[in-house]
Amino acid sequence: MTQRGIPRPRVRIARLRHAPVVARVIRASFAEYLDAAKKPVSARLSARQVRLHIRTGKKRYALAYLASRPVGAVGYRVKGRRLTFGPVGVLPRRRKAGVGAALIAWVERRARVRRCREIRAEVLWGLAHLKEYYRKRGYRIVEKNERTYAVKRLAPQG
Repeated sequence: MTQRGIPRPRVRIARLRHAPVVARVIRASFAEYLDAAKKPVSARLSARQVRLHIRTGKKRYALAYLASRPVGAVGYRVKGRRLTFGPVGVLPRRRKAGVGAALIAWVERRARVRRCREIRAEVLWGLAHLKEYYRKRGYRIVEKNERTYAVKRLAPQG
C-alpha cells in the first residue's frame, strides 16, 4: 500500500498466455490517438503480434496490476548494452496512480540486472508532456531521424 491507502502497482513479466491482455491494455491506452492523422502502431497492436514478438525474442512485455487487474503494460528489448522500451501503456482511468512510474522503474531494474549501460524510451510523436515526464526522471531527450527518444545512461555495475 502507498501512504494514501492506494495499492501500489505490481509489475510482472508477461508470458505468451498473457498476449491478449497485453494487446488489449496497450490498445486501450492509445485509443485516444486513433482519430489522429498519424495513428500510433500501439493503437492497433494485436495479440498475434505480441505472441510473435515474445516467441521470436523481438520484444518482451511486462504487465502492471492493481488489485489483480491488469492496468498497464510495457514492451522492451535488450540489444547489446542498451535496453529500449516502449510502448508504455496505462489504462486512461488508472493514469496518475503511479502505474507508468512503476513500469518504468521495473524496466530500469531489468536494465541494471542485464548490465545495460543505457536505457532508451521511444517517445510518442515527441509529445511535450511525455518529454517532460522523462526529463523529471533523469532522461535526456534526443531527436533523431524524425523520432524522439528519452535516454538515460546507467553507471557501470561494480
